[in-house]
Amino acid sequence: MKEKRGYRKRPKLILIGLMILIIAVSLSACSMNNTPEGKIDKVISKMSLDEKISQMIIPAIRTWDEENVTELDACPELSEVLQRHQYGGIILFGANISGNEQVAKLLYDLQDNNSAINSVKTHIPYLTPVDEEGGIVIRLSSGTRMTGNMALGATGDAEVNAGKTGEIIGEELSALGFNTDFAPDIDVNNNPANPVIGTRSFSDDPETVAKLGLAYSEGLSKDNIIATYKHFPGHGDTGVDSHIGTPSVEKTYEELLKTELVPFKAAIENGADMIMTAHITYPLIDEEVTFGDGVTKGYYPATMSKKMLTDILRNDLGFSGVVVTDALEMDAIRTAGLVPGEEDSTEYRVNIAEKVIDAGADILLLPADLKDAEAATFYDEYIAGIAAKVKSGEISKDRINESVKRILQLKAKYGIFDPDKKNNSSQNGNGQSVEEKIESCKGIVGSEAHHETEMSIAKDAITLIKNDELLPLNNEEKKIAFLCRLKDDENTLNFIIDELKKTGAISASSDVSVDYYYDNTDSTLNYTDEMKATVSSADIVIGFSHAAGSSALDTENPQFIALSSAIEDTHKAGGKFILISQNLPYDAAIYQDADAIILAYLGSGLGIDPTEKTDSASGIPARNANIIAAVDTVFGLNDPKGHLPVNIPVVESNADGSLKYGDKYLYERGFGLSLNTALPKSKPEIHYENAKVSYLGPEGTYTQEACSVFFDKKGSYIPYETVADAVDALLNGDSEYAVIPQENTIGGPVIDYLDIVVGEESVSIAGEIELPINQNLLVRHGTELKNIKKVYSHKQGIAQGKEWLTKNLPDAEIIEVSSTAEGAKMVSEGKDISQAAIASAACADVYGLEILAQSIQNNDSNKTRFYVLSKDEPAKTDGGRLVFIASGKAENLPSLMTEVDKQGMKLITIHDRPKKTILGEYDYLIECADCDYENYEKLTGNSSFEFRYLGSFEVK
Repeated sequence: MKEKRGYRKRPKLILIGLMILIIAVSLSACSMNNTPEGKIDKVISKMSLDEKISQMIIPAIRTWDEENVTELDACPELSEVLQRHQYGGIILFGANISGNEQVAKLLYDLQDNNSAINSVKTHIPYLTPVDEEGGIVIRLSSGTRMTGNMALGATGDAEVNAGKTGEIIGEELSALGFNTDFAPDIDVNNNPANPVIGTRSFSDDPETVAKLGLAYSEGLSKDNIIATYKHFPGHGDTGVDSHIGTPSVEKTYEELLKTELVPFKAAIENGADMIMTAHITYPLIDEEVTFGDGVTKGYYPATMSKKMLTDILRNDLGFSGVVVTDALEMDAIRTAGLVPGEEDSTEYRVNIAEKVIDAGADILLLPADLKDAEAATFYDEYIAGIAAKVKSGEISKDRINESVKRILQLKAKYGIFDPDKKNNSSQNGNGQSVEEKIESCKGIVGSEAHHETEMSIAKDAITLIKNDELLPLNNEEKKIAFLCRLKDDENTLNFIIDELKKTGAISASSDVSVDYYYDNTDSTLNYTDEMKATVSSADIVIGFSHAAGSSALDTENPQFIALSSAIEDTHKAGGKFILISQNLPYDAAIYQDADAIILAYLGSGLGIDPTEKTDSASGIPARNANIIAAVDTVFGLNDPKGHLPVNIPVVESNADGSLKYGDKYLYERGFGLSLNTALPKSKPEIHYENAKVSYLGPEGTYTQEACSVFFDKKGSYIPYETVADAVDALLNGDSEYAVIPQENTIGGPVIDYLDIVVGEESVSIAGEIELPINQNLLVRHGTELKNIKKVYSHKQGIAQGKEWLTKNLPDAEIIEVSSTAEGAKMVSEGKDISQAAIASAACADVYGLEILAQSIQNNDSNKTRFYVLSKDEPAKTDGGRLVFIASGKAENLPSLMTEVDKQGMKLITIHDRPKKTILGEYDYLIECADCDYENYEKLTGNSSFEFRYLGSFEVK
């Protein structure tokens, strides 16, 4: 009986246990539902399939029934259409924007209209993106244009200026009610013929692009604007505009990792929230597919590629944010026949959507313009068609939910959406009324303060790359002819001329004319006989060129004909020609006959009168500050500080007489001249990929490691037996740079190359590398410490590693060799795995050895240093270190050192070399820190010495 009673109690115990478990699970679920992620999951669980798919779509509303949409009140039918689906966002274009107060109200009304939808469980405000990059791509006609990305890359403090640009653009967008910017463009413009990116890129150097892109985005974030990095995986090396065709990039994944993907990787590592795709194919990376006709084979653009968006962007690079496509209405998608269905049909566009979603994209941007009732019906069918594919399993439900979750998390992060509220209408303008919103944008958008910053950056960006003793022009009476590109450009030029006359930079009695050489109404040449006569009679002709893509190379293009003719006519008559490059700087190589060449990096907005005011109390239109700064430079009102952010290739002739960009560079990245000194403000940067570097060999030495550090493991390194041989290779043109060692201590013996440097006036010092003297134990693979019998080392390595060797290898035979490289080579070539060498990590790389023990001698305070020498390049005048030669008597050296100290110049090294001609005289190679070229100029007032400036540089 007892046994039975005990048996009967067990179900109660089990029931109680289950109840406890259920309660615990419920409490856990409740707790999870209260987390931000849990709240969003709860919202998604209640959303219909239509709502989810609509969140993944951003249409445009440029026009309605062929009228620009600038007021929602004027388009009641559009208001009703927008309430049929709760879209993820609405993108505005120039057609929607006529003034600051107008667009602030439009954005407010759009969000308000969205919050009035009565068929959804939860109201989710729009993303309101706009393409406001600055420079040539803007939508705020009444805002501050800023200088454009390439101009930012040309400035001396580019990172700070990129941050300021993002901050100003972000502040203006936020004031109007935008919450998303489809910027920055972080494409690496490494193709001069690129027809669509150009000055939208910061540089052709991936590291520079990465750094400036991050700074720009941080500026946007200060006003809670979502930055969108574009165009993944890189649109910079294309020769086709994806708006009108399908570009293809013939690069491997490894090649992309070295260039195009560098900025995207940096953005992701720094928490990128949104990335936009590019409609570009990658045949060497992607898998071949069959297109919509069932016959044609090819490759999907990255926007539709699972390999690019999921395997590479998400899995390899680790991006977990929102992926938005570039506009799906672009011809690279719309007219390419990539999937079954007639062009522009709902079937075709739904099939595109299937591939895009499957690839890993979250937002379908602009599959079509929402412009009339027919387009509204398309969107109904489009969403229904995608839903049908989800129901049939052709599109995964999980993929839809993943995308919606990412979108809602992004909106929640930026305060656009609150998952705790069913109706998020209060999110509109942070609770401001429409009147308050309009009032708050006054004094911000297009403000005087913003334009002052814009002009300051523009002046810093202006780059002078040729000046045949012409600039700056004085204010003597002259006949000056301005030859602009378009008739509308006269608006800005006439303003500039009036201002220059007011300041006296142009004499009031000078004869100044303004003409244009290209009629864009019918794309014809406008270089008339009357203009030819004006140009021929002028003392100074200032011509404006506008390079875009490969068109600048077209010898039959009106611009080429007009400018080439004008330069020739000017010179025949004895005048001088100044070229101002408005857009891409590559045209500087085309018009080399100009007497002076100035780069401005921006050709848009010249039709705007800079004195005009907008509808917003103090707003000024999106004018062009770059050209104003460029012309000011011509007349000496701005000393150019800019340097090239890209390499400018030479222009060569084909056999048929047509032009092409060559493989060599006429001007290298970093080059720029100043008006006020014969020296450049910045020496050309080293083009690492093609650099030929001579160095003191053999392979595996510290000098080779120094090459690798300075040149970022790029270029080719050529070992020479002596320092003199390495420098001779530089002088003879066998190398472009020479890397040679210095001494480790102040006051050490004279370095062997000093005579060569002093005697060769064309040699300057491009940089310096410091490496700690670290020694490692290198062995063949498979060697264990206990089995080592012989250790090869140079004398210094034996002395420095004595303590380690005694402790760890007391029975090993220590064999002295002439260099670290020799010992490493002997181990590499030997068959006995019981051998080892004490050498640097560089030797391990060169000879295929592994490092068995590190830091046998690791003394960071003891550095070995190297100079990088260059030939026929002007020495830099800015940098952390400065080096020069002082020639004079030893007895006067103390007074020189006293003067060095007075100038605040911190002595780093001094090497002496007796001069062979006069007893007691020396050449002193002196290196100082915490100083600049101005300190050096003051120092040269010491009459006891002759000076030769060798360069200023940062230490790596």
